[in-house]
Amino acid sequence: MEAKNLYNKLSDKEILTEIKVTLPVAKNYLFKRGVDLQLEKIERKFTFNVDLFPDEKAKQSDKKQVQIRIVIAKLNGEIIRYYRRGNFLEEHDGRKDKYTYKALRPLASIAKIPAAVILGHLRDEPKSFIYCNKEYEKDGKRFKNAYKLQEYGVKNCSKGMFPPIITFAASLNLPLRYALSERHKLTKSTLIKLYKDFGLFERKDSSPELLINGLSFGFAQATPMQAHRIIHELTAILYGKNTKEPYFIQSATISRRDPNSNESKLILIQYSQMQKQKNVNIRHYLKEESARKFVKSVLSAPVYKEGGTLRSLKNIKNVKFLLAKSGTQETSDGKNTKDKWVVGSMIINREIYSFVVLIGTRYEDKNGLIKTIRHSQLMTPIVREVVKSLNEK
Repeated sequence: MEAKNLYNKLSDKEILTEIKVTLPVAKNYLFKRGVDLQLEKIERKFTFNVDLFPDEKAKQSDKKQVQIRIVIAKLNGEIIRYYRRGNFLEEHDGRKDKYTYKALRPLASIAKIPAAVILGHLRDEPKSFIYCNKEYEKDGKRFKNAYKLQEYGVKNCSKGMFPPIITFAASLNLPLRYALSERHKLTKSTLIKLYKDFGLFERKDSSPELLINGLSFGFAQATPMQAHRIIHELTAILYGKNTKEPYFIQSATISRRDPNSNESKLILIQYSQMQKQKNVNIRHYLKEESARKFVKSVLSAPVYKEGGTLRSLKNIKNVKFLLAKSGTQETSDGKNTKDKWVVGSMIINREIYSFVVLIGTRYEDKNGLIKTIRHSQLMTPIVREVVKSLNEK
């Protein structure tokens, strides 16, 4: 997609002659084969509403195909593994482009990442602070937790209190909403800035309640690429230094014709010249060590805390997960699972990587991926394949 955007910007006097990419083609081919084998195994065990592993005659535009996007990047920004199946998963150049809007998806519990950052910024502590699992109803609908722990909340807060580390480990929606709405009473201006700083899609007429619900219940939207930018930048702040956003193109060579002499000359454009202003601007939330410690604690908890939604990742060898967050988006009627997400960062052989895994269905699909499936059944085998590929020399 970066190459297409670059090509579209060329004038009638320019020709794109060479592109140098970050992706190791041979290793990525083996990685894709490994992912395909895992998907084939998973499809034999469960009944999906779409083709998880299509036959050779299937087309990318086939509505029955699953939508998959897996991207792994080094902390310096170089994308080194890439797997995609399906359309409308990538951004086109320009935030208002119709293809970018089609790539927007509800983030499900991935939207809790900005909430973790603002709560750390507000000096909450992962274990000693307490959030009420308070029930919440709007327009006749009772909202519930993503995890079936006091699923619909409680009327009396003394009977349902959870610390932040459990709230994020078990992906509890209601305690998080309480923290943002009642404990801290976040204003509309604060929330709009938070959405903007994280590059989340935000409607101008949104009320503070709707913005808070977007983070708590996962209605907030972003593209898969933006989800990767968020976890990548957050990892860089917490565990690295200044870094570039994930990218494919290291450099491009353009032949440009001089209209006066009619001669052509080659121009080398480095990635640093192509990079735009950052799409994630969150460093100012994490200036204090207490804020950084809070985010490290609550966003490693899904893997390493008992009851964490990604605790099955602990069984993968030769890797240490730094940050991780899962997400499950339901269909509009709430009967099926539409999208499954895992984003995170990890250390393998002293190298830090960021990653995003999205497996779901087309944005307009109403039937979804499957009735229900656990992260351990679908996402863990894929993440294991990622780790295996990065460990191979």
